[in-house]
Amino acid sequence: MPHRADQIRHAEKVCAACGRPFSWRKKWERDWDRVKYCSMACKRWRPTALDLTLERTILGLLASRAGGVAISLDDVVKAAREATDRAVVTGD
Repeated sequence: MPHRADQIRHAEKVCAACGRPFSWRKKWERDWDRVKYCSMACKRWRPTALDLTLERTILGLLASRAGGVAISLDDVVKAAREATDRAVVTGD
């Protein structure tokens, strides 16, 4: 079990792949500054073309809303369906 002082000394990080917060572990003691991912699964994960398309679509929806109006879940689902359909047609 890690020492409490070590846990306090190391700030919590956010995983570069999944976006979840994770905290210091003893096995990362020597290279905590270089740790970017919470797990090996996240380290192996790479965004697909579909992931990138969805992200661009959602960001476009957010940018098109005037005055910081939020987007609805229906808008996101519709954008996801359209992006999926395009990916199937193009073979991505």
